[in-house]
This record gives sequence, C-alpha cells and structure tokens, in this order.
Amino acid sequence: MAIMIENENTFVKALAEGINLFLGAGFPVLSKDDKERALPLGNQLKLELIDHFNLTGSEDLNLSQICTVLESDRRDGLYAFLKNRFAVKTFDSRYGCLDSINTRSIFTTNIDDLIFRIYANSLKHYINDIAISGPAFKDRDAVDFLALHGCVIHNNDEFLFNPLDLASAFSSDPDKWRYLTHSIQKLPTLFWGYGLWDAGVLQALSPKTTGGRAHKDKWIVLQRSDDPATKYFQALGFKIIVSDTARMLDYLKNNQPKADGALAYARRATKDIFPNEAIPDPTLVPVRPIIQFYVGAQPSWYDIFTGNIYRTSHYSRIIDSINSGKSTLVLGVPASGKTTLLMQIAAEISFGGHKLVCELLTPEKAHMIVKKLDGERALMFVDEFCSDIDAFNLLARTSNVSVIGFDRDYNFEISSHKVDRSLCNIIDVTDLDDKDIQEIFAKIPIGIRKPSYALPKTAAGIPPALFEVIEENTSRPGLKARFASVLHQLNSQDQVLHDLFVMCCYVHSCGTPVSLDMAYAFLNEIISDYADVYAMFDRLGSLLTDYYGNIIDTDDQDYFVPRSHLVSEAVLDQVSQPALRRVLLRFHSQVSSFRICRFDVFRRRAFDANLMKKTFENWKEGKEFYELAYGRDKSPYLLQQGALYLAHKKQFQEAFSMIDQAVLQSHYKIPSIRNSHAIILFKANIGSPIKDEVVQHTLSDSMDILKDCYKNDRRKTYHATTFADQAVQYWEVYPGERAKGYLLTAEQWLLDEAKNSPWHRYVNYQLRQVQTLLRQIGR
Repeated sequence: MAIMIENENTFVKALAEGINLFLGAGFPVLSKDDKERALPLGNQLKLELIDHFNLTGSEDLNLSQICTVLESDRRDGLYAFLKNRFAVKTFDSRYGCLDSINTRSIFTTNIDDLIFRIYANSLKHYINDIAISGPAFKDRDAVDFLALHGCVIHNNDEFLFNPLDLASAFSSDPDKWRYLTHSIQKLPTLFWGYGLWDAGVLQALSPKTTGGRAHKDKWIVLQRSDDPATKYFQALGFKIIVSDTARMLDYLKNNQPKADGALAYARRATKDIFPNEAIPDPTLVPVRPIIQFYVGAQPSWYDIFTGNIYRTSHYSRIIDSINSGKSTLVLGVPASGKTTLLMQIAAEISFGGHKLVCELLTPEKAHMIVKKLDGERALMFVDEFCSDIDAFNLLARTSNVSVIGFDRDYNFEISSHKVDRSLCNIIDVTDLDDKDIQEIFAKIPIGIRKPSYALPKTAAGIPPALFEVIEENTSRPGLKARFASVLHQLNSQDQVLHDLFVMCCYVHSCGTPVSLDMAYAFLNEIISDYADVYAMFDRLGSLLTDYYGNIIDTDDQDYFVPRSHLVSEAVLDQVSQPALRRVLLRFHSQVSSFRICRFDVFRRRAFDANLMKKTFENWKEGKEFYELAYGRDKSPYLLQQGALYLAHKKQFQEAFSMIDQAVLQSHYKIPSIRNSHAIILFKANIGSPIKDEVVQHTLSDSMDILKDCYKNDRRKTYHATTFADQAVQYWEVYPGERAKGYLLTAEQWLLDEAKNSPWHRYVNYQLRQVQTLLRQIGR
C-alpha cells in the first residue's frame, strides 16, 4: 500500500532544510536485542516483567503500575533488566537513511540506544546527547538528542514509564520543557511511533498547554488512514502520514534531499535591491490596535508579525503548493482573506532567496525585477495578479523565480485563458471549515465580539467566508451600516468633502490610488491650490490612509487610498444614487486619463455595467455617458459594458446595437464580447410575449454562438456557465427535445469544468441546478 503524506511537498522541504524527530515506541520495531528479539512494546514488556520477576496474579495491573511495584522493592533488578532488554544489538539497515536528512534534533520517549547505533559510523553527523553535553551551538554536524524518559546508556538517570509523567515533568524541570517546546516552535517536527495511548505525551506539548506560540508544521505517522486517533491528532494541529515504520524508512531513503545546484541563493540584502517590495523589518512597522482589522481595515504588517490574526486551514495548503515548485494561484470571493494569507505566508515561509511582495505588476516592472535579481532566487507574491497576466506569465517562466498570485475568482475567470493551468496549482480560499470558523470567532477582540457565535447567512450549502464570519459576529454595526451613517453625516456637513471621499473609493475600487494631482483636478474650480487639497485630506482623517505600495513612485507625490477594498465597496454600495452620479460625472469630465496611474488597470473596472446601473437610473443618460467615454477611449470593451448596462435597463434594441458595434470592431475575435452578444440577444427575446418560431430561432442563434465560443475559446468555464444559465431559462419557456438537448450539453460542460476547476463554486452550484432539472423532466 502506498504511503500517504498530508502536505507532502512541505514535508520534503523540511527534510532538506531542517526537521526535528520526536520518536515513540513504534519507531524501533525493526531493531533487536542480543538474543535477536524485537524490542517489546507496552503490553509485551508488561508480560515479560511479570514473567521475569515472578509477579503471577498481577496481570490486571498496567505497565506503569507494574513498574511502580518493582521500583519500590526491586529497583536495581528492574533497571538491570531494562538496560539489557533495550540495548540494541542489530537493526534494519534502512534506519541509516536518517543520516541523509537534515535532522536538527531528536526527542524520544523510548529508553533504547537505537539512535546512537544508527549514527555510530556516520561521516556526516554525530549525536550530541543534551543530557550530558547540553545543546550544540552553531554546529551543523551535531544532532541534538534528548531522551525524555531516560536512556539505557545513562548510568544514574531514572526511567519514566507513564506517558502522563511527561506532563507532570513540567513542574520538576520546567526549562527542559521550555527547550523542547521552543524546538517545536522553531522547526518542523515529525512524530513517529505514537498512538492514541500516548495522548498525554503529545497533549503536554500543545501550545495551549504550554502557553507558547504556534508550532511549526508537525506530522505524525499513523498506520491506517481510518485510525480512530486521526481526528484527535488533527485537532492538535498534526498533519497525517499513513505508513508503517518499514514503508516510512523506504520513503526517506528514496526521497533524500537534493541540492539546488544551478540556482543562486541570495547574495545581497533584499531591502537594498528591492526597497519597495521587501518585507519590512518587524521592529520598524507602525503599531496599531488589532481591533482596526476586525472593523474592516486592511491587514497591516504589525497585525501579521504579532500573530493576532488566525491562520486558516488554507495557509498550509498554499505553502505546500509553493513547495511543490509550481506557480500557485490563490483565488476567492471578496473579503475571503486573500491579502491576509499573502502577508502571513510571505512573512513566515522559510526561503533561501529574496521574498518580494508586489501588486498590479506590469510586464515592464516584472522584467526589471528579473534583471535586478541577476539569477538569484526569489519568491514573489503578487496581489491582484490578473491585472496583467503577461507580467505573471513572465515571472512564472523565469527559472529562478517562484510566483504566487492572489486575486478574486471572477477576475481570474476573465483572464484565465492566458494561464497555462498545467504549470499552476489553483487554490480557492473562500470556504472555511468548522475549525476555521471557531478559531476566527475566538480571535475577535472581546470588546466587540458577540456573546455567542452567529452563523452568517449564505446561499444553501455554501460555507461562510472570513469577513462574513467577522461581520456577523461583531457587536458593532457592519461595514455597510457604518459607512451609510458616515456618508450621510459627511454629505449633510460638507458635500465637497463627501464627494472627494466617494471619488477616492471609486478610484480605489478600480485598482489604483488617488494622487494629489488627481484630487486637484477633481476639485478644479472649487479650490485654489494644493494646500486646500491637503487640508481636505486631513479633514477626512482615518477614512483615508497614505498609500505605500509598489505600483507607483511615492517619492513623486502623495497618494491616498481608503482603509481597504472592503471599505471602498461598502461606500459604493451605500452612497446614494444622486451623489454617485454627481461624483462620476464630475470625475470623468474633470480628470484626464493622463493623471490616473495605471490607467490600463483603472479602465477595466471604471465603466462596469453593474456600477453604472446604479449610477444612471435614466437609461438615456447612461447611454450618453458611455458614448462620451467611448469618444475618449475607443475600446470595444467599453462598448461591451455599455451594452450590458442597457440590457440591465431592458433597452435591448439599444444594447444590441452597441454590442453589435463592439463585435464588428473586434472582428469577431474577442470571445468575451461574443459571449455578451449572445447574452443580450437571448435576453432581448426570452421575455418576448410573442412565442413563435422566429423568436425561438433567435434564441437558438444565441445558444449556437455560445457553443462556438466554448469550442474555440480557452475560457470554457465562462462560456459554460452562461450557456447553463440560458439553457435553464430556455427550458422554462420552450420545453421540448431541443431544450433538453441544451440541458444535457450544459451538464456535460459543467461536469468537465467542475473537474478542471474544482475550486469554482458557481460551476458546482449550476451543475446541481441542471442535474435537478434533468431528473425532474426525465432524461
């Protein structure tokens, strides 16, 4: 049976970079004493002691009780027996593989001398017995060894036989246990040879028991995947390895660490070469109360370094993916904690090169970074990587760079056709498991945490995301309610200040900060000089913050952003329609594209049909807005959004005219525009009061366009979900064989996409919907 290792890539990395071993009774099972007998486990040892010391009638006592009896009146005889019985004479040669992994420390609750025998002839390492010599200092050849229950090679030490003695030993030698727990907090650890009966040993080392900080990764070897102890050990934070000792030794022998060879490690300080992208010094970051994060502010490096934000279960999945050597794409809905995970992993993952954090990269900036690296290794975390897939691909193709991209799932859908998925691992971090939810709730500061957990309202069967849990379980009003009040107060006191704040949120939602020049242009004819702009920003106070990032040169001028994307979206959701209309009309009439940093990113979101649907209640005014914008930026994508806006307003004739123009301008070569063309064609006719062959034929044309898009475009998920939506609607209006055929096609496409994109929640939702309908109508 094949060995199974949870987070195997991270485990293999730990074998190479440094790992502790914590060994129990199941480890030395392939060794023998001088009479060729296997070393006895608990019950076998008890029976041997009863026989050797003629304790007939004591069979109901456990091992610990038997030893207590013998220590009271035959201590010397007991210790002589144990030292002889646990002296290893021969052992399986596969144990020698331990010498090939980067073992830093070995802790054991066994009393045998197997470890000393294994390393006796090593040319790489030697065993440093802490009980005799103390820990080795800066000696890479030494493997520190600590026998927690005593060892047969020690002359004067007592033996401990009860696993629970480990917990009580805290009081007798507390610094020994501080050393032990510190080692587990400093390096990953493999626990090998333990079972549920050893629970006291492992529970005694729990961070909750010792009051210590979180452990590094830790794995435990269990013999069966259905071992009843699995859930218990997972609750203690262990990753599970399913194996016996023989197969585990074979695995280590066949997965010996390999040198990186060709890749150059960091020769220069990261902060000297990349001052804007380097992770900051923990001692130099500004401090702030953690409550700021829980009321909607962007995570700060101070929050990350203090460890006050819970690391969800996705944390270890992402690290394991990074350690696989593939590029990693981390996706999720808004407010699912993507940026928090990015910062936690960037700060904490061990890496032998430069660790860089970037956002909104351009190919030019990515190329410059690669040149600066000059062959040295880099681990690059790119927030909002979908803003320019070409930049991400450039990094992913660079041999000395490992790249991890973070973005919203729907942004990825738009650009996913440009990504070679065979070179990437895709991880969705939206859903939380029960333990995540419990720990997130527990981390909310007591002053704002509700007395008992309240389940956020989500669609049926959909687990809540990070900030949905936080929003539902804080006693303060939610972000939207708080900013509804802020906007009302601002608007009543100073409309210009209100509009400046809304403008900043709009620009931020489009992926770029607001420069001093942009604000000056927006306030043109209202203010007289730049000092007035600064005064207004000062009055907005904590609603805005200075921007410190790498998408622009902050030495050029000052830049400002709201506290987080969540705040920007809450403001745009709560601002009144007249006010939003006023702000957007002023912005687009007063601010030139030449003033907008990363205009290429801004333009993709600035004219979103869903936002304009709220902004312009009068469709004629909305149409005029899009036409004026098109006059300045003749992009078929702008026409596409205008057409979708008009379709929202049920002006299908106007919408179709605009999308037809977009299709012609793009020469029928942009599948997303053809997709919108099909959607508008469908919407224009599905609700028609006339039910004749002409209308039905037009609807079928729309379905055929989507079939062609699905066939010829790599964004198959995008087209499959649209097709499925329309197939369900088609059946409701024109039930029959043709409609059934569309449903069957939709089912097959969704099955394929669910297999290719298991992280995609909407695909799975639609698949259930289509299959339910097919069962109802009979296949």
